[in-house]
Amino acid sequence: MTNKSVANHAVLTISGFPHILSSWDIPFTFLMPFSPDEYNGITFFETTAKKAIDRIKEYGINIEKLEKKIAEIIEVSPRTLKKFRLTGIDKLTKDDEELPIEGRIEYSISEHPDLCNLYDIMKLLVKCRPNDKVMLDIREIYTPSEDEGYKDISDLFEESKSDYKKSITTVNLLEDFKEYDYFICHDSNDKKHFVEPLAKALKRKKMKVWYDKFVLKAGDSLTEKIDEGLRKSKFGIVVISKKFINNSSWPRDEFISLRTRERVTGKKLIVPIWRKDVTYRRVAEYNLELADRFALLEKNGLKKILNDLEIKLKT
Repeated sequence: MTNKSVANHAVLTISGFPHILSSWDIPFTFLMPFSPDEYNGITFFETTAKKAIDRIKEYGINIEKLEKKIAEIIEVSPRTLKKFRLTGIDKLTKDDEELPIEGRIEYSISEHPDLCNLYDIMKLLVKCRPNDKVMLDIREIYTPSEDEGYKDISDLFEESKSDYKKSITTVNLLEDFKEYDYFICHDSNDKKHFVEPLAKALKRKKMKVWYDKFVLKAGDSLTEKIDEGLRKSKFGIVVISKKFINNSSWPRDEFISLRTRERVTGKKLIVPIWRKDVTYRRVAEYNLELADRFALLEKNGLKKILNDLEIKLKT
């Protein structure tokens, strides 16, 4: 068996400027701007700057949110970090005795390489024109032997995606960047007397809630908007009632999506609220694991539920 030579790098090119990744594997931060169908089948992925930015935004991430997260870690203001990105001025004080921003990033973000990679990519993308080409050349990424090579690009893409999700969960990056605090999964029969008052009360409390009446507009695809809402929400409130349990359509699909996200992130994302018309036995018949979770109860009143939901966001 003959071993392949290993180049140990890939080249990300944005508007003609190459970014060299010195790594054996390609972290998913470098694949995030692309989709598998943008692979040419031989050597590289190719897309446009606008599509790349839009694809990253699907995760609820933009340059401002990245800078807010990194600034928090390196203990500077987001405004200072933005100024460094735009001007290159790397001074925190006039006498420059403090560790400069670049040094702080290298020191403090060493435990979060995916965060750094993504920030580097976004800094380049936001400087581009919408139709500028973005290309990732991967032809020099090999594995040590022929029998360990990737059969096709989808293997590489899915493996990198899985690795990225594991690493990014460590710093809670994706969860921190969610646009909404709560997605409300419910049966339509519970809207008038419980769900809508709950959604309006959450909004008054300045919590960001994905509720169909607040978000959906004429002509929207229901499937796409619900999927988007689930992706962009930190937690999912599941309002459990007899109607919910007996509904085999949307509420069940939304609940399954939330459970899938829990398995991927390893975090408890579902917040059950039991209406007065359900019992432990009935919920257990629907889903035993859900029945054993601590639930908020309608019978305790809306004020208690709101207080508990506020506490949940802070923990």
